[in-house]
Amino acid sequence: MTAVLDADRVRALNDILRRSLSGGTLVLTAGIVALGRERQ
Repeated sequence: MTAVLDADRVRALNDILRRSLSGGTLVLTAGIVALGRERQ
């Protein structure tokens, strides 16, 4: 694969994870957690 195809694949996988929260591991930094649910 080329770098462009790799980037497209990563982008697609990130979108799937962000929308469904399945197929990966969600990691939140302490700073994001400190924002609270309303501001995340």
